[in-house]
Amino acid sequence: MSIDTDHCHLDTDTPYIELENHPEEDRLKNGDKSEREMSITTEVAEVLQDYVEQKRFDVMDDYARDPQFTTRQGRATKNTILRDIRTATRPCEYGDGCPFNKDPAECQARSNRHLAGDCDGVTTGHPLRRGSITHTHLDRDVPKRVVSDRCDVSEEVLVKQYDRQEESRKREIRRGYLDDM
Repeated sequence: MSIDTDHCHLDTDTPYIELENHPEEDRLKNGDKSEREMSITTEVAEVLQDYVEQKRFDVMDDYARDPQFTTRQGRATKNTILRDIRTATRPCEYGDGCPFNKDPAECQARSNRHLAGDCDGVTTGHPLRRGSITHTHLDRDVPKRVVSDRCDVSEEVLVKQYDRQEESRKREIRRGYLDDM
């Protein structure tokens, strides 16, 4: 997905990102049907604004567009973003050492971000998406129709592939509806 700086509406009371299909470059999953405006929290907008002000390289892509996420060479590729996700989700980055009994000082996956994927504890893009859908949306009782629209996934696939709520959590959500009657 190719997000440009002008797709990000960050300086507003209701920040959002426009998702546009660019078939010549990196089309959205369902083409033009996936185009939408996606609301983001003010906290996410602030992080994106900080990124632009402090880390973003001022470069154009091959299509003379201003990418939101950049490297010195231009638009950050999907592989670059996935590598950065793997790097940031290594357990030793945010925990108490290595859960696999390795010395972080000697671990290749720790010392070289290009080898971060060699760590058994990293998270890849799809589990991150699944976790976001379950914990950020479904656990907070956001209606499945709203989650489906936001995440560009059918309600059927949402339930079958992404909903990782425990049965006890689903029961408590249903109880909340009964208690409100």
